[in-house]
Amino acid sequence: MSIKIKIFKYEINENNEINQNNEINKNNEINQNNKNNEINQNKFIEEIEQDLNIKFIDVKKNLLEKYFPESNVLEINNITERVYKDYGLLFFNLGVLPSTNDNYLLSKFTIPDRTFSFLIKGYNQEKKDFNYKENKKKINQLPKIMNFNKYQDKNPNEKKEFIMDMNDFPPLG
Repeated sequence: MSIKIKIFKYEINENNEINQNNEINKNNEINQNNKNNEINQNKFIEEIEQDLNIKFIDVKKNLLEKYFPESNVLEINNITERVYKDYGLLFFNLGVLPSTNDNYLLSKFTIPDRTFSFLIKGYNQEKKDFNYKENKKKINQLPKIMNFNKYQDKNPNEKKEFIMDMNDFPPLG
């Protein structure tokens, strides 16, 4: 039980801009149309035979290590000609694949013997440092404005008498 994945890479021009208008032709090449109507072609990198019993995040990690070892995040765009939607399964929508799909097995997305085309791009993303000690101090500090004794009488030892008023218990009939 496996699927085929065709891997393409973004082409970056001299201005460090990524060409976005992508079409796949019959020779497994991506035609990218510039504003000047010039056509650049990216040849596909590799066709991978992938087992369906593996999580999508593991596929992303393998591609990231293989093609972008200096990056820590992989962006995957689905450029398959057709979106496969099967009853009871998730699907790879066209465009950027969200990271919420990462923890699902590939078998949750498709049935065997299908081919998908993905356009990949690696980039670095800063990781935020979570300083536990500083945040713990902020959580445990109550604001000085809060006064919990606001509704209590001044002398808590003073006996209070219950005064019954007939207006507190109206007649039922």
